[in-house]
Parts: sequence; C-alpha cells; structure tokens
Amino acid sequence: MIKTSLFVVSNLRRLQGLELNEAIGSVKTGTDSRLAPNASTKRRSRVLLCLFPRFSVRDSEALAYIFLARCSPLFSGELQNMSSEQNKATVEKMWTALSQFDFETLKSCLHPDVFYEDVPTEDSGALGPENVVKRLSVAWDHITEQIQTTHRIAADGDIVFLDHTEKWIFKSGETVEHRFATMHELKDGKIIKWSDFWDVNNFVGQFPAWFLEEMAKMHGADFTS
Repeated sequence: MIKTSLFVVSNLRRLQGLELNEAIGSVKTGTDSRLAPNASTKRRSRVLLCLFPRFSVRDSEALAYIFLARCSPLFSGELQNMSSEQNKATVEKMWTALSQFDFETLKSCLHPDVFYEDVPTEDSGALGPENVVKRLSVAWDHITEQIQTTHRIAADGDIVFLDHTEKWIFKSGETVEHRFATMHELKDGKIIKWSDFWDVNNFVGQFPAWFLEEMAKMHGADFTS
C-alpha cells in the first residue's frame, strides 16, 4: 500500500496540461467533458480514497481521471516490463527443467493448448503438454545429460526469444552439439507456442545411426492426438 501511494504521488508530479485544482473544479461543474467520470475512473477513485482518505469522492474521481489519462502510459509500460520479465523467467524455468529431466516442472510452464514444433522439419509437431513430453522423450530416453548454454534471451510482452546451444550426451557415449533459435509465445503466463529453428543437416548429421533408426519409428500423429 505504501509503495503504491508513493507511485501515485510521484507520478502526479509528471502531470501536464490541466492543474489538479482546475481539473477537480471542471469535474464538479461538468464544464470539461474530458473529465466526465466513467467506470474506470470510479474504480480507481475507490483505490485513491483508500490511499488518501481526506479526498472527497468527487475529488478522487477527478484525480483518478488525471492519473489514468496522464500517467497510464507510464504505468502500462511498467506493467509490460514486469510481464516481459515474468515471461522470461517462465521460459528459463522450462529450459532448466528440461536440462534436469524434470518433466513435471516443464509441464507446469506449458499452456494446456501448447503447440511445439521443429520449424525446419516437415512433421506435424506436438499438441498439448503430455504430447510435448512424449515427443521430447524420443531423445531424452536415450541421453544421460543435456547441457544448456544460453547466449541471449529477450522478451517483448508475450514473445520470448532464446538464442542457445544444446549439448546432448547419449547413453552410448556419443555427443552432439548444436545452436538453436527458439521463439516462445505465452498466454496467461504459460507457453502456448514453442518453435525451434535449427540447421537440420548440421544437427541430424551428428546423430549416431542407431538414433536415426529410433527417430524413424515415430509418426507425426503420435504427438497431435
């Protein structure tokens, strides 16, 4: 509550145009249609009344309008930055879980309608958390370790980009390593689309023959129904 109060007060100093007293007077007299109270200002005025109980209801509505009209871009920007950071954290948590073979935590980061795809390939991808894990297990059942190296991670709202290198160590001793670019789209704080971009010839060319045979056994329909 104190932090919110300081945020309101500090941003009031950024107001331009109508002075606070003039605005309050305009609301009271109805001379400025821009300051007509609406549902949004009424909701925010109730919050302001809690923060500043000495305000009258009418004054708090005027102040709520000014805050919404003049400061909302600042507030929205802070919320978007917060959302981007939270989404980055979710993506990082998901990849950490994958490296640790912790599929329950991985699934907790995925939206129920998640779609996972290897963009360079022609298969139909995987739909839903259970199918994503099932598809990943085609490789993870045969490796002892996946070493994840993050080079860059960037977020813009609900889109998170990850530039990273994966190193797989197979149970039979072979090692493959490749760099990926992965785009994640989030909805309601969960990953709803996971798209991997990579060089097919470079990566698959490192696979041992026996693993290629294992991959050949899978069918696209196995992961979309």
